[in-house]
Amino acid sequence: MKKMLVLLFAMAAGDLRAQFTINSIAPGRADPGTSNLLVTFTLPNSTPPTPPAGIVPDSVMIGALGGASILHPSLDTVMAVFNIPPGEAEGAKDCVVTFTTPQGQIAFAKIAGFTVGAGSSDASFTNGPPASGYNLFSPLSSTNTYLVDNDGNIVKTWSSSHPPGQSAYLLEDGSLLRTANTGSTTFNAGGCAGRVEQFGWDGNLSWSYDYDTAAHRSHHDVKVLPNGNLLMIAWELKTQAEADNAGRNPSLLDDGELWPDTLVEIAPTGSYGGTIVWEWHVWDHLVQDYNPFVDNFDVVADHPEKIDLNYVLSGSGGGADWNHINAVDYNAEFDQILLSVRNFSEIWIIDHGTTTAEAAGSAGDLLYRWGNPQTYGAGDSTDQQLFVQHNAQWIADGLPGAGDILIFNNGQGRPGGDSSSVDEIVPPVAPDGSYTAGLPLSPVWTYTNSVATDFYASHISGAQRLRNGNTLVCEGTAGRAFEVTTDGAPAWEYIGSGDLFRFERYAPDFAGFGGTELALPTVPYAVVDTHQTLFFGNSGGIAAPGIGDAYYGQDAQFDGHQPCYEISPDGLTVYDYNTQLTWTRSPDWNNDGVIDINDKMTPSAAADYVATVNAANFGGYGDWRMPSIKEVYSLMDFRGTDPMSDDTSTLVPFINPDYFEYAWGDTNAGERTIDSQVATSTLHLDPVMGGGVQTMPGLNIVDGRIKSYPVTKAFLVYLCRGNAGYGINDFQDNGDGTVTDHATGMMWAQEDSGSGMLWSNALAYAQQMNAANYLGYGDWRLPSAKELQSIVDYGRAPTATGSPAIDPLLHCTTITNEAGQADWPWYCSGTTHVQQSGSGAHGAYVCFGRAMGYFNGMWQDVHGAGAQRSELKTYDTTGYTYVPDGWYYTSSPQGDAARWYNYVRLVRDAGADPVELTLSGSTLSWPNAAGYACTIEGCSNLVDGIWTPLGETTSSNYVVDTSANSHFFYRLSIEVQ
Repeated sequence: MKKMLVLLFAMAAGDLRAQFTINSIAPGRADPGTSNLLVTFTLPNSTPPTPPAGIVPDSVMIGALGGASILHPSLDTVMAVFNIPPGEAEGAKDCVVTFTTPQGQIAFAKIAGFTVGAGSSDASFTNGPPASGYNLFSPLSSTNTYLVDNDGNIVKTWSSSHPPGQSAYLLEDGSLLRTANTGSTTFNAGGCAGRVEQFGWDGNLSWSYDYDTAAHRSHHDVKVLPNGNLLMIAWELKTQAEADNAGRNPSLLDDGELWPDTLVEIAPTGSYGGTIVWEWHVWDHLVQDYNPFVDNFDVVADHPEKIDLNYVLSGSGGGADWNHINAVDYNAEFDQILLSVRNFSEIWIIDHGTTTAEAAGSAGDLLYRWGNPQTYGAGDSTDQQLFVQHNAQWIADGLPGAGDILIFNNGQGRPGGDSSSVDEIVPPVAPDGSYTAGLPLSPVWTYTNSVATDFYASHISGAQRLRNGNTLVCEGTAGRAFEVTTDGAPAWEYIGSGDLFRFERYAPDFAGFGGTELALPTVPYAVVDTHQTLFFGNSGGIAAPGIGDAYYGQDAQFDGHQPCYEISPDGLTVYDYNTQLTWTRSPDWNNDGVIDINDKMTPSAAADYVATVNAANFGGYGDWRMPSIKEVYSLMDFRGTDPMSDDTSTLVPFINPDYFEYAWGDTNAGERTIDSQVATSTLHLDPVMGGGVQTMPGLNIVDGRIKSYPVTKAFLVYLCRGNAGYGINDFQDNGDGTVTDHATGMMWAQEDSGSGMLWSNALAYAQQMNAANYLGYGDWRLPSAKELQSIVDYGRAPTATGSPAIDPLLHCTTITNEAGQADWPWYCSGTTHVQQSGSGAHGAYVCFGRAMGYFNGMWQDVHGAGAQRSELKTYDTTGYTYVPDGWYYTSSPQGDAARWYNYVRLVRDAGADPVELTLSGSTLSWPNAAGYACTIEGCSNLVDGIWTPLGETTSSNYVVDTSANSHFFYRLSIEVQ
């Protein structure tokens, strides 16, 4: 039976309560615990019933959750920000938007219009995951600019006093550069701006520049050059007399004036203003065949390097906005500028390597034009390839198609019907920067909808090539952005708030994120978060506990370095932004399309196979290696579920299936479902399961544990490369009972808890220590399983070295194990080891002593020091067997020992000690009593490049340039020896 939403409205005299349907909701789902989620509701776009734009709804509801920061920027669009509580019940939610109007109350509803949860742990991207990063957009109906993640969560908002003058960009110094519509009435046409604004990451306005007078006005787009200057598109006024004198046909001058485009290069000064240091004017490069008494009279077809003064867009009627350049880009290799000229349906390339005087002469003529040869008297309508296009740009270095030009071809007036496309062309450029006219004959790649006319944006819009080879498309008139693969298959979608000029994605390692809350870890051994976002008690799921509540301080309470991967364009490798390791994506080494027992190898065979992979330059690299257990464990994803049966339909692996290919055990070849162990280069020092065969700690990506396996066994094989220091600790005894690991950026309590405790008591212990300001800190936590495993030293072991598997700086309480041996504890983590049933009754722990089991009639080490296991959170012997002197899990093949009471070692984020910089006169000073090597770096407040080192010193001061025209930020890097 279909669920129905029934809204009851009290009827009173003169009142009207009406209900209508919400057309769409985007995004349509979110996980519990999601905060600052911007949700867009698309309503019927007719009046009535929809109230006019600007009338804010009384309420916007998703189930029982009310939206905040409600906006109604356009007739058919309502926006609201939602926080989904961590304990929110998963499933479909009804949505209702309610208005009060003079005619009464109107409600818009959508049954089951939004889903909380639903499959976020499993492979959710049919055509592969989207390119990682954050998305920037400025709704044309708003004064805000937003940065959202790929789940639609707002991570940053900048507010201006002005709506956008179309474009907005993040700069590599972390600031936002946006055009602003001043609202003046001069040059009032589509894309008008008049101002450029720069905001710091903190949201404060740091610089602005106005180019808005009776003679000229900026519009559409800007581009920051490597030298920090700014290229700006602008209109300039030409009167009817000036147009007539230049040879304009008066019948093509409907508005009585003309606004040819110009480019100006601005050198910013201070917090407001700038100096024009270079100019280029369309008006300096004209040809016409109307008035023979003007110097520029000539055969238009003989001068494709010139601009026909009397070419007008069909149907435009000769309006003042003649060229309507809507995009500017810069090529540093050739020092050239690319322009998208909408009203000519062309792209133009000009030389920037000129003086202003040279740019006004033949050196400033067009170097290249493409898209519509009719504009220079060549060809006919059948030769036209662009149709009022937008956002022409060179594809940046390092991206698939680098050096090509990507264009959003709006398709207005396209033969066969209006329809849009994204076209990629290979510019016919020679090494000296010259071009071959007329080429290419057609795009090298095009995206269109399978039903061409279903994808159409008559104006605005754009496209961007992404690192994974996909293309991000902004269908601006629909307020929609979507990502497509090279085959045109959809990979991601976002529906925003009203019209969007552009929608740009910035990769996670974008320089502008450095030093912000979005910065990637800079430590050499970044411990990646477990990805556990749900909360658990001793058995089932619970709402997020608060400080002081039972179960507070568990894994999901702390974000850590969230997993962040990128699949290579060839689909062969995966890059981890956090660890800076690159991985082979699939263990299907015989390339038959099936991962089974025939792909598995012993560790020695895998080590030998590495040479074959490197000789083949697999994925473009020749430095692959077998990963260590710590490198492999960086991929561990605790959204996985521990098998309770061989039914794999409800199983989730302990590795991210959106990025890595995997397989359950090959049951057709006699393996168990859980036989999906991954080989490592790490070996056990101690004999395990009686010795006789060398063993290794291997990660099981199906049952989510590190266990010991004989090296004669065949394993799944993933190879890695890069960051040779990953997994190597760098401990420092702070002399105050704490030990800092500079490799991971974590600080550890030097002593453990001294006794074992149940999981809930371990969480409470951390709260108690914080209340007591233990060792001078009040932010200790129970480490996650991955944090705890990061301090395992696999070069130490109880028998081989007579010590726990941990650096001696970290002290472990000595215990007596089940076999009566002197040993060292197992330690609790805050991570829940979720079962296939969804039960959260088990917690993950790590063994720093022997991983004991009752095997072959005796207690012995069955999994080795450094194993990661799981155990019930509460004391319950059901399913366990007791033999002197301990309990073991009856169903375990190795008779795994049960220890419900495990020890605790607290951890906190070490953070960076702040360095105070002071400026006295022209001397920048800082404390540096130890004489560490310091690098001074500087960057202009508009530089679109890297921080440039200005000097290295071991002193504690530096003389800086404080002259009036020097506007530099300084950054101090201190390298601790």
